[in-house]
Amino acid sequence: MNQQTRGLRGAAVAIGIWGAATTSAQAQQAAPKTNELVVVTWGGTLQEQQRDSLFRPFSTASGIRVREDTGPQIERSRAEVRSGKPSFDTTATNLAFYLIGKQQDLWAPVDYQYFDKADLAAMPDDIRLSHGVGAYIYAHGMNFSTKAYPAGRPQPNSWADFWDVRKFPGKRSLADCGSATRPVPEAALLADDVPMDKLYPIDIPRAVRKLKELAPHVIWWKNPNQPGQLLATGEVTMAMAPTGRIQTMIDEGAPMAIVWNQSQWTFDIWYALKGAPNADNAMRFLAFAMQPDQQAKFAKVSALAPSNPRALALIDPATTRKLPTHPDNFRHMYKKDEAWWENNRDKWAEACLSAMTR
Repeated sequence: MNQQTRGLRGAAVAIGIWGAATTSAQAQQAAPKTNELVVVTWGGTLQEQQRDSLFRPFSTASGIRVREDTGPQIERSRAEVRSGKPSFDTTATNLAFYLIGKQQDLWAPVDYQYFDKADLAAMPDDIRLSHGVGAYIYAHGMNFSTKAYPAGRPQPNSWADFWDVRKFPGKRSLADCGSATRPVPEAALLADDVPMDKLYPIDIPRAVRKLKELAPHVIWWKNPNQPGQLLATGEVTMAMAPTGRIQTMIDEGAPMAIVWNQSQWTFDIWYALKGAPNADNAMRFLAFAMQPDQQAKFAKVSALAPSNPRALALIDPATTRKLPTHPDNFRHMYKKDEAWWENNRDKWAEACLSAMTR
């Protein structure tokens, strides 16, 4: 077992997994019942990366046409499933959305007969779930402009530095209060000297008080593509953002840097909606998306770590160093408590919004 897998197993979430998996050659080779798959994504660069490394290759390999849409918020999925006629089949979102939807009976059980036995054996238990399968491992962290804070001069390295607008002048960018389950309260508490291993359960009043200190200096974002753009244009000098999106911009020459210290790691989940119009094709796609070749291709273009450890052998060392699961990065991070977010997402959003609008 490699170090990345050990770290993931050590931080496994306490949720049940699907039972003994089998591989059925008949299921893999049988003709699709329909010739279409509708996938919903978060859009932007991530969607382009998924299209090139997953959607188009799947369509070529299977003959199934993939249609894309955006907007995988849990509210939309809930409304569509309860209508009895969902308009899309599958999506990948944060684990908190998955847990909420599973509790509300919104997702279809994963049919693991489509998956390769070797892939299933390699996948950590907390990636292989009853109604979903881990898509990729990612991190949220603070990032800064190397134009504003060049090498050779003081550079920010903690959320306390992010809050310190005297030592590090400039505007900041944070996720909007109601934006999914981004680690805004965790960042506020870390800036207030709470240790990483003492973040949960989150002290919401304390996090709100700390956030109000920084609020006058913040440009809020709703879409995860925005913070990188704000850094690139110089509108802000530091931003909370998914590290994969920032790494993509760095690879393209943007003057930015990722701070792995006090970053948060977790993973997104592929799942299919209950009553999906192309449920069989959704299962075929989930199995395809877990294949080592596809996961390696996606990791190389996205800087998001594969959830199937078999893909690691196919990734070059230079790319591996950019992934959140690389030991030099992983040891500085903390694991997101998805169960806390499942139970407190609305409570945090309400408290945050109320404080910011006063």
